[in-house]
Amino acid sequence: MDKSKIKGKRRKQILKVAAEIFGKRGYWKTDMESIAKKANIAKGTIYLYFKNKEDLFLSIVDSGLTALSEKMEEELSGIKDFLKKLKRSIQIYLEFFEKNFVYFNIIIQENPGLGVKVGEKFWKEFFEKFRKIEEDFRKGISSGIIKSLSPKDAIFSLIGTLHGIIHQWILSGRRYSLKRKANIVFEIFVNGIRRRK
Repeated sequence: MDKSKIKGKRRKQILKVAAEIFGKRGYWKTDMESIAKKANIAKGTIYLYFKNKEDLFLSIVDSGLTALSEKMEEELSGIKDFLKKLKRSIQIYLEFFEKNFVYFNIIIQENPGLGVKVGEKFWKEFFEKFRKIEEDFRKGISSGIIKSLSPKDAIFSLIGTLHGIIHQWILSGRRYSLKRKANIVFEIFVNGIRRRK
């Protein structure tokens, strides 16, 4: 195995272990020593890949979003119908955080001074990596499938709903399958909650 593959593998290992620890302990209770110990590497090795703890933490946010965007791109590329694509996007989002719930814990952590950076990074990265979703919303508006509204506002509303469902799932002790909630999110988001006469 060449050096670049070894470095890539080691970096992924550090990110995986660090994500688990940050997800369980939070930012301030996590130290580089614990990460190194769990990854079976010297503490100094971490600094070959990441400048400091904050850089490592923000890299975890980025790697989670990258994994999610790659999954979405792979699964949605062949779907043309806006509503089918939206429904599958919701399913993928919930499935991803069901399998990788530590990333959700990391994204929502409120850390004085760091929380703003994480939130800003999440949304900046989200809209960069998921630009196609915004384009899909614009196409849905121009074709008359959905109301004329701000695509960003619609996406923020959808993500807020999804995050509320994920919070509820975590608070329940993750006793049920999160992806089972995809249909209800889709129904509420697309049709609202008002009963039609």
